[in-house]
Amino acid sequence: ITAFAVDVKGCEGYAAYKKATLSQTPYMTEVKDPRKQFEMDTDFLEDFIHLSHKYDLKVYASFNFFVEGNISTGDYAVNVPELHPDWAEIIQAPEDKGELKSVLNTSRNAMLLYVNPANEEVQDFQLKRVEEVLMNYGVDGVIMDRARYDHQYADFSEETKEKFTDFLAGKGKTLDHWPADIYTIHTDGTMSLGKHYYEWITFRSMVIHKFSNRLKTLIDGYSKKYDRDIKLAAYVGSWYETYYQNGVNWADEDFVYNERLNFPNSEIYTSEYGKASYLNNIDFLMIGCYYETKEQILKYITLGNILTNEKVDLIGSISLPDLKTKEALKEGFQTVYQNSDGGMIFDLCYTDWDKLKTAISKDEDPSNYSF
Repeated sequence: ITAFAVDVKGCEGYAAYKKATLSQTPYMTEVKDPRKQFEMDTDFLEDFIHLSHKYDLKVYASFNFFVEGNISTGDYAVNVPELHPDWAEIIQAPEDKGELKSVLNTSRNAMLLYVNPANEEVQDFQLKRVEEVLMNYGVDGVIMDRARYDHQYADFSEETKEKFTDFLAGKGKTLDHWPADIYTIHTDGTMSLGKHYYEWITFRSMVIHKFSNRLKTLIDGYSKKYDRDIKLAAYVGSWYETYYQNGVNWADEDFVYNERLNFPNSEIYTSEYGKASYLNNIDFLMIGCYYETKEQILKYITLGNILTNEKVDLIGSISLPDLKTKEALKEGFQTVYQNSDGGMIFDLCYTDWDKLKTAISKDEDPSNYSF
């Protein structure tokens, strides 16, 4: 084990650190969900960094960027439903029969409150959280988690409409029918694509790309200020063939689609879509290989190497619950070690060290392993 990815902002939005000097975000002991309540006098992140660095372990601050609460439990560190309802994603989902609805009142089963990545106030608030961590804690890097749209049905707010209109105008095109020019959900729940659907796909990924530009600029500024190399990384799903639905392009800008990849919608991968990649902004990429066999894991690690053109370190992430035996764990981790630049263990709460220490060791005999 060489590093930890610590959720300094979880899905409910609470801070795992006390010095929230810019965002004034409540500390995580103020969580409202009774199943998660606990007491802690110390500053968790501060202590975690101190102990980790004592043993030469790196600490990366992971932010669940575009999530601000748990709808199912009504737990919000920042009361977005009352204070910032315009932050919530507006979706056009089959469950709502084509009606545009806030994620706060959709008929779709929405557990987490995703906020609109195209909203400037939302972005500014997320960057405040990052800056206060960089100002007050000696983290080794920042990880983008949930730096995306919730799904393919978001976002249809007025702010997004204006930005998309400007995006089309830059290409000499016009938005004539909203949201039908993108797609239409019929009363039977089926979808028909509109004339600007593919521009929409590129636009959403460009929103995330531009946010990553802002994030990298912020981090680079503090790297220079403190004269140390603070990394930026991303954590994404390995299923790139459908990940466009979340508004993220993590492939290399120069990736050229080949029909042998057999993606379900090959028309997406244009040179314009390539420009929406954020790969040039990050130092390493973790892809979730949440599969039950080494063959599936190898398939997506191989795909990840093809997509990134090996421009950054690629780290395969293993879901411990999916690999249920010592043998399966060993095969899974050795597959990512041999075919990528490391392995990420997802995650600590699932860890059985007796099983895991054998899986992540190169030695067949666990008695030879030490950590």
